[in-house]
Amino acid sequence: MGGRLKVCAFIYNPRLFRKFKDIAEKFAIEYSVPNTMEDIENYDIVIVDEEAHQLIERSSKCVKKGPKIAVVSSEEDMISLISSIIAGNEENIRYLVVGVDLGSKIAYAVFADNLLISVGITLDLNDFLATLSKLRTALRPSRAVIKIGLPGSDELYQLLLKLLKAALRYGYEAYIIDESRTTARPLPRFRGLKNVRTTKDINAAVNIALKDGGIRIDCMSDLM
Repeated sequence: MGGRLKVCAFIYNPRLFRKFKDIAEKFAIEYSVPNTMEDIENYDIVIVDEEAHQLIERSSKCVKKGPKIAVVSSEEDMISLISSIIAGNEENIRYLVVGVDLGSKIAYAVFADNLLISVGITLDLNDFLATLSKLRTALRPSRAVIKIGLPGSDELYQLLLKLLKAALRYGYEAYIIDESRTTARPLPRFRGLKNVRTTKDINAAVNIALKDGGIRIDCMSDLM
């Protein structure tokens, strides 16, 4: 954060607050919890749930002082907000990119405005497609890109086709990337998630996401 914004978390819902704590720790976000309503005036941004938001709205003194009030109700809201805080912008995410390494498992890495916000591995294509759809609709980026490493087997190529078809349907720009050396290449330095536990497949997904170039696929006929 570089000390640019003083962040306060004023979240009544215990489950939502635990989720916020987990996410803030993953991103190394420093925040405070207010002791009184007057404390809120001393922060640049106040992260609240709906119940806390209603309390603040009833306090004209706090509202008049003008801290930015950010209402969150889900994990996606929090990730989008924290990405904006780290990036230093107050708008929605502008650029979402998903890197995908196909193999016996589907490994993926997600960047929002050049910040790593998520990594994962799944065996289930439908599970990953649900993740793609959720990212696109929940984070509302101005531009969404998926980069998929070109697999070396016919079976994985069929998986690639299914994934491309779904990604285009969800509104992603789709690119096929030469994945040579993406597994062995050391991870570059990046902002975002801290202490990421990586595997060779996650490494590949991160490097695919950050790799320039590739073949853009605008429609499935491009592959015929």
